[in-house]
Amino acid sequence: MVEAMRSQELAVRQQLANVYRGQLRATRDRLLEFVAGKLRALDQLPAAPPALRFENIVRGRIADSCVVYDDSGAVVYPHVPRRLVPVTFDSETFWKEAQRLEFEEVDLTGAAAVYGQLMAETEDRLPAGRGVAGAGPLPSALRSTGGGSGGRRECGPGS
Repeated sequence: MVEAMRSQELAVRQQLANVYRGQLRATRDRLLEFVAGKLRALDQLPAAPPALRFENIVRGRIADSCVVYDDSGAVVYPHVPRRLVPVTFDSETFWKEAQRLEFEEVDLTGAAAVYGQLMAETEDRLPAGRGVAGAGPLPSALRSTGGGSGGRRECGPGS
């Protein structure tokens, strides 16, 4: 009796393995066709500057995002700083002054100017301890306040 049950169990396992193997083949074939379609779509894109190539790939829904390389394999979009250097000025002073102007004096124009100085000083640099990306939410002085795009700021060629 035990031997018959083991034999039956092995037969069921073999049947399941055959079914799953077929499903795996079908899934693999669909995936390969999906990737081939994406590669064909990339090949059909016209030659364009790196930023426009990125835009065409994303807007064309070929990919959600991408990195654009030149013929030598170097990243050309998005821009990656060649070298990050430590900040050599007292960024904390800039932050405190900008936040004082923004929140205590409600001088948004003055605060925006100080935030602008801070951004100019820290561009392509690695701040010691904190930086623009780690500073928290975007200061209200720099938020978009409206316009035709409903408060959004579009970026890309021609914007």
